[in-house]
Amino acid sequence: MARYQREETSVDHAWASLLANGRVIETPFEQLRFNTLTEGGVEMTALFFVARDRTKMAVLLELKNVHGTAPWRLGETRLTSDASPFTPKPFALRMDRPEIDPRASGNLAVVVDRREFTTEKGLVDLTLAIAQKEGPLQMMILLDWRLLEEKKR
Repeated sequence: MARYQREETSVDHAWASLLANGRVIETPFEQLRFNTLTEGGVEMTALFFVARDRTKMAVLLELKNVHGTAPWRLGETRLTSDASPFTPKPFALRMDRPEIDPRASGNLAVVVDRREFTTEKGLVDLTLAIAQKEGPLQMMILLDWRLLEEKKR
């Protein structure tokens, strides 16, 4: 219980909250890339950020529920690596609302510490798997370790 209380009040959770609420300028992150896709009734733009000191990575998901009748609710979210796919890794997650109504938009932000990308063999990619509460796995997002080394253009 104490671990979860510490996590809920961590700096990473605060940064995830700021990102989810559109307050990027108040964080140490700079945007490097973005991708868009539509999957299972949700249009998504994934914005990838790295802390200026390269110690953290963040992804901001701008979600639009294009489903005609049902709200979108976050279900299980897991962060794993190919090196240890059955061992979830810690991360901070925040949404700007508890659910996204049909035809409405919302944001979900995740912050990951560089240590989670590190193995004995060096840095590895991580996979963020997100499921809708009332459905199956909805999306998988690759967190490319090379972003931690990339400089803003």
